[in-house]
Amino acid sequence: MIFNEVMGDFDTWTIPDVKDLPIEAEKLIRRYGLELPREGPFNFNYGALKIVEAISQSGTKALITEHSSDPIMPDTMGFLGRDLNTDGFPREIKLNGHSEFTVRFSHLAKVARALGRDVMTGSLIELVGVADSKKMRFIFLARACSTDEQEVIYELLDHIREYRWLIIK
Repeated sequence: MIFNEVMGDFDTWTIPDVKDLPIEAEKLIRRYGLELPREGPFNFNYGALKIVEAISQSGTKALITEHSSDPIMPDTMGFLGRDLNTDGFPREIKLNGHSEFTVRFSHLAKVARALGRDVMTGSLIELVGVADSKKMRFIFLARACSTDEQEVIYELLDHIREYRWLIIK
């Protein structure tokens, strides 16, 4: 199965306090050893986790891609982590007519592994073969575009840096 940019559309719960978890969330968190923030409100990808649980239990193979709340920066492109939380919990992305959420891929991987599945994951930027270059580094860090080409490169890098992929074997 291929889940391209759909995991963030499934139910995500905004939990007001880590000390007051809904029973269904608490069961998943304990069953799979999912990490939580130390305090305060956070978003929990309940729907995405239930989908991965069902996929893993059925033996189905899957490829998942989505905006990640815990993105991976390629070793040679650490500059893409500028002003980006790489170990966060899901955040809301407001779109025209609806909202979706970033996905905590470490949670998805833990669920699949706990159910005996092999998992591979990485950054989408590496998967599609975008390589580091002085030109890209300059455009991204300067955040100033004087041509259409520079604007396209900047927007690509700014968008794709948050994406991860996950393969459940």
